Amino acid sequence: MNTACDLGYIYGTSCTATCDKGFTLIGAETKTCQRNKLWTEGDVKCSRNTCPQLTAPANADIRCSDKWLYRSTCITECKAGFRLVGSGTRSVTCRDDQTWSGVLSGCEDTSRPEFKTCPTVPNVNVDSGQTKAVVKWDVPVVDDNVDKAIKPKLTKGLAPGSRFPMGQHHIEYTAQDTAKNTASPCRFSFTVGKTSCPPIILGSQKLSFSCPRGFEYGATCTFTCVTGYDMLGENSTTCERNDSTALSGYWSNAPPICDGK
Repeated sequence: MNTACDLGYIYGTSCTATCDKGFTLIGAETKTCQRNKLWTEGDVKCSRNTCPQLTAPANADIRCSDKWLYRSTCITECKAGFRLVGSGTRSVTCRDDQTWSGVLSGCEDTSRPEFKTCPTVPNVNVDSGQTKAVVKWDVPVVDDNVDKAIKPKLTKGLAPGSRFPMGQHHIEYTAQDTAKNTASPCRFSFTVGKTSCPPIILGSQKLSFSCPRGFEYGATCTFTCVTGYDMLGENSTTCERNDSTALSGYWSNAPPICDGK
């Protein structure tokens, strides 16, 4: 605070108080020396100016050197995974007229979504007499730092629960958040095949067999002995499998024996 007196400090003198730039005078601006050798009553002081309190931009924090006071500088600190955007500035300073030197910039999401889960689908075989198989899997789950309900987009292949023809199939999902950040694709493959049993090998020329549907899963082959020979064992066998993913099957019965008595 600065003080200027017109007659020094004698009776009747008036002294005027002024504050430095950026400070506001609180109390009587002028005091007068009275006959009783005391100054007219009333405290006076200089108070440091303040600017309006700032609100942190979305996805950011504000750090200030001296709160909202004159000459305090405040900067925007983007949270992890975000960057400064917009026409504003990273830092502003409180001016003597109690206004900020500019507008703080906002922060934009730069983190890509991630697939929290990506299926692994085992190979599947068609059922007996079929050329297609139903293949199911759980839709991948996407995780993001901002958007919590991102739905993945199927960009390659058929949807789960579809009937897939025999052959190899490649499935791909992609995901994008509202800031247009794109996740690395979720990709997986599987094969739809047909279970088949090994060729039937006969140990005798007296025995023959017939397999109208070949050696595929579910096919039945029948055996016949030449005339004059008795069949010891089952007269047919069926191609079976342990589960729907097995490419190699097995015969339900071994070939019979033709016994000539």
